[in-house]
Amino acid sequence: MRPIVFIVLIFSAPINSVFAQSINGRINYEVKLMEDNLYYPGTLYFNKDTSVFQYKNNIEKRWTRNEGIGKIQWVDTDSIGRLVIRAMNSNNPQFVIRDFCGSDVKIYIDTVEMKWVLSNEQKMIGEYLCKKATTRFRGRDYIAWYCPEIAVSIGPLKYNGLPGLILEITTTDKKLNIYATKIFLTSMQLVSVPLLKEKLVSRKEFNLCLDNDAIKEYYKNKAIIAQLQKDFPDVEVSDRPIRPRSENATEVDQ
Repeated sequence: MRPIVFIVLIFSAPINSVFAQSINGRINYEVKLMEDNLYYPGTLYFNKDTSVFQYKNNIEKRWTRNEGIGKIQWVDTDSIGRLVIRAMNSNNPQFVIRDFCGSDVKIYIDTVEMKWVLSNEQKMIGEYLCKKATTRFRGRDYIAWYCPEIAVSIGPLKYNGLPGLILEITTTDKKLNIYATKIFLTSMQLVSVPLLKEKLVSRKEFNLCLDNDAIKEYYKNKAIIAQLQKDFPDVEVSDRPIRPRSENATEVDQ
């Protein structure tokens, strides 16, 4: 097996503290967030101490994906991609997030407490019997399917807090969909590298950066459209107004 980049967070230690150790599970997911046109692979690594979710990582800095008409998306990323990290042995529901605003890497700490309503409804996901739970979180209504047999209170991205691993989660409007594709529950050795050297910002600052980046992209596109209309006056080129991030963001609040 190829070495897997893995980092371990100690909340009382500097944010770039890392060391090598084994994991107890690796779960592969397909991920489509509210802001996505396409599905992206994601992987959850976990042991008794730490969970790390990694997704949208690619060697291309400006990852261009095209899967047909209306299925185009550009992603700013790198070989590490986006990370969601949690100390499993802590009662503090904090996560360290590595994300992108434009081409800039941002690191912020987020406190995530989800209040779930458990249901007796069940279904099989692969060979695992899962139970249903629902919640409302940061402006979206969710349905999750978790597996009590895999008794870890984690899931993809920031979704957590159920008495079992979350194998599937969707918004009620089906615009966000995340589902497990492969489940590996065997110990394997990981090689760690220092990843979190970027400047720490607040979550509010990160969201403000996203808002400002969207405005810059809008005016950049507006200038391109103006030039096209000048060069081709007989061709009508449509424009669209700036939309608030909440219209297509996974997390609506600041």
